[in-house]
Amino acid sequence: MKLLIQLFITTLLISISFVSLAQLSDDFSDGDFSSNPTWTGDITKYVVTGSGRLHSNGPAQSDTAYLATNVGNLDFSNTIVWEFFVQMDLNPSNSNNARIYLVSDNANLKTALNGYFIRIGENGSSDALKFYKQTGTTATLLYSGTGNTFGSSPTASIKVTRTSSGDWTFESDATGGTTYVPEGMINNTDIVASQFFGIWSKYTASNSPNFLYDNFTITANTIVDNTAPIFSDLTIVSSTQLDVSFNEPLESTTAQTITNFSVNNGIGNPTSAVLDGSDPTLIHLTFATAFVDGQTNEITIENIEDLSNNVTPLESHDFLYFVPVTASYKDLVINEIFADPSPQLGLPMGEYIEIYNASTHIFNLTNWTIGDASSDEQIGNYTLMPNQYLLIADDAFSFDYSIYNNAILVASLPSFNNGSDDVVLKDENGTVVDFVSYSSDWYGSSIKADGGYTLELINPTLPCTSSSNWIGSNSPDGGTPAVQNSVYDITLDTYSPTIVNTSTANNATINICFSETIDTVGINSSFFTLNNGISVLSYTFDDLLECVELITAQGLDTGIVYTVTVNGLSDCSGNAMSNATTSVMLPHLGKKGDLIINEILFNPFPEGQDFIEIYNNSSKNIDLLNWQLASVAGDTVSSKKVISSHYLLKAFEYVVITKDSNNIKEFYGNAVDGKFIEMSSLPSYSDGAGTVVLLLPNQQVSDSVVYDDSFQFALLKETNGVSLERLAFNRPSNDETNWHSASELVGFATPTIKNSQYTVSEEATTELMVEPEIFSPDNDGFEDVLTLSYKMDASGYVGNITIFDAQGRTIRQLMQNELLGIDGFISWDGLNNNREKARIGAYIIYFEYFDLDGNVHALKKACVVAGKF
Repeated sequence: MKLLIQLFITTLLISISFVSLAQLSDDFSDGDFSSNPTWTGDITKYVVTGSGRLHSNGPAQSDTAYLATNVGNLDFSNTIVWEFFVQMDLNPSNSNNARIYLVSDNANLKTALNGYFIRIGENGSSDALKFYKQTGTTATLLYSGTGNTFGSSPTASIKVTRTSSGDWTFESDATGGTTYVPEGMINNTDIVASQFFGIWSKYTASNSPNFLYDNFTITANTIVDNTAPIFSDLTIVSSTQLDVSFNEPLESTTAQTITNFSVNNGIGNPTSAVLDGSDPTLIHLTFATAFVDGQTNEITIENIEDLSNNVTPLESHDFLYFVPVTASYKDLVINEIFADPSPQLGLPMGEYIEIYNASTHIFNLTNWTIGDASSDEQIGNYTLMPNQYLLIADDAFSFDYSIYNNAILVASLPSFNNGSDDVVLKDENGTVVDFVSYSSDWYGSSIKADGGYTLELINPTLPCTSSSNWIGSNSPDGGTPAVQNSVYDITLDTYSPTIVNTSTANNATINICFSETIDTVGINSSFFTLNNGISVLSYTFDDLLECVELITAQGLDTGIVYTVTVNGLSDCSGNAMSNATTSVMLPHLGKKGDLIINEILFNPFPEGQDFIEIYNNSSKNIDLLNWQLASVAGDTVSSKKVISSHYLLKAFEYVVITKDSNNIKEFYGNAVDGKFIEMSSLPSYSDGAGTVVLLLPNQQVSDSVVYDDSFQFALLKETNGVSLERLAFNRPSNDETNWHSASELVGFATPTIKNSQYTVSEEATTELMVEPEIFSPDNDGFEDVLTLSYKMDASGYVGNITIFDAQGRTIRQLMQNELLGIDGFISWDGLNNNREKARIGAYIIYFEYFDLDGNVHALKKACVVAGKF
């Protein structure tokens, strides 16, 4: 296995160079290619013939053979001229062709390089000269010649000229002489660096000796190298082997002198130093003493020369040797999530993910990935030490995040959703090392959830975690990138999981959710028991290991309360549940009027959220799955929003529907946890007036309320944040006198609990009843409203109700010529016709009703408006 390293390199470079005229000229008249100049590569596959030509001479097998020579750093700011001779004693094809590399930044022409080459030979009998650009291992055709053709047994001399402006001119002589014929010209300036010239022969077995080359010349200015070779990289190959790389080809004697290299910690000089045969920038070092796992070493290098005899000064570089291990689940943990940078606080505007090495092992993250629910991105070469943090951000924010020491920038960090998303960390084998599925309610604050803050892990040492182990950052900057979290707390978990929610999906399926992640190793169906003769057939945990689905062997009966006992189930810290119980019931089907609208906050505080409170006005237990909230546009029920999760609303209990339960709890401290349903959006409810509609799953209207801001208590100076409360469950929803502002003493709203203005409106046993006879309309929640109930002997009466003061003056007209039912209610809020508070004192309620025959009846009742002195 190839081992991985971390390098800590600081190098000061002083570069001094000048330009001189140089010329490559090799006609092989000296009988070899080993010097003046020296050619490297597949030297056993070429010979120089007696006639003084370079001749391919590989084994009789299909192969590719190359030779290259160092021509120095060509000066592309001046004109460069290449000339050469090539002969192929064969019919060229895609299997038999030659390349002449005019430009290459690598001596090994079989590997990735950047350069240009001339190709002779393709399928067909009339091949043209071809000019290619090679980038890495990809060759791109730039130009095909229009002059001589090189088909059967081509013999040619070729001349190529490049000007300082990047104009390439091609000429050839198909007889092998120097009477050149123009081929054409193109312009290309993509590559302007080169050090090597070479040939490349591809042949089938019978054609291995049929390539001849001669008369290579390059006339050009070269940039004379006066800069010492620069150390560029170090790779640990094994516990006793290092590969050391430099930025340019090296002189072989100094590169292979073992005393020029030394490693501390008692390791010393290598036993061998070998310059790579294909890559003259690479040295292979072998040591007698093995490196110690997990130890940082220092290698010292000196006296290494390049081909221009420039000598490296004494320099040292640290490297960390470690034996890679396979990461276990949560060896590395997702520790901080910055998914919503706006509005900006003290952090940059770019998203980031922070991971933490919670293990005692060292990990190199090459080929590891970080991702979301839909995509992932490779992290790159980074070695993460135990107890070390790493910030991962998109390289589009390199200016912002490069200031952090422990940071790595990736090409395309997935964009994480503000509200909820998955964050997945995988190792090089694609195995999940950590997984988090977060949501905005994890922040524990509507302000932090609105943006600019990170989600921070509280205890990174827990073997498995849940939403209870995450919260919004307490840092004034909004987060703690690459350092310990502001909420860090490794207090030992000594608490057992608790049951937080139970529901039924059908008569054989029970869902139970817990307060934290469950350790599922070793459990079985016997951990769950039910009463009434019901047994558990099977169980399945969700992906987060926080909820379990139980399948029962027998069906549940509607309306029967069953007790589920959970025993022995443990969290990941080993805290076991002991006979924890919860009740479960197969819910009744609701019908119209079972659930009613009980409280409406349509005009919240500026930073607040709307809410609708629903009350179960029946003796049934009803599952709210697929019930809907809606509004009215014109005469049409519209903007329907579906409740998409189970919620069992028990008989005579309350539930609040809102976008953000934390927001409601912040503003109204009397709210009860667990009695909320969150929706991603509510129907649009105007601050002035509107209609709230509650629909059953079958689209039937269960209840609706037409509200108006004028329903609020008129003496309130401000109605922002003040809810409208229903006075009585048994009175009509659209009786405006059945609605009143929530009391100031309870904070102007009572989400999830009994209304502050709740009254028991008893049906009248006589023609007119008054309750209470003494009331104090001061919005303190105690006897703020007087309720009149009437009972007629027949239907069809028309009624008037007028309030008079002690002097007989009309104070308030409550009812005027309204058709009465057999019985009914109407309320007086203690205000006069001018919407002013009536004075403290006694008042007469005059109730007059008459039928169509002109029979008139009149009643008088007394009441008292009280107040505080």
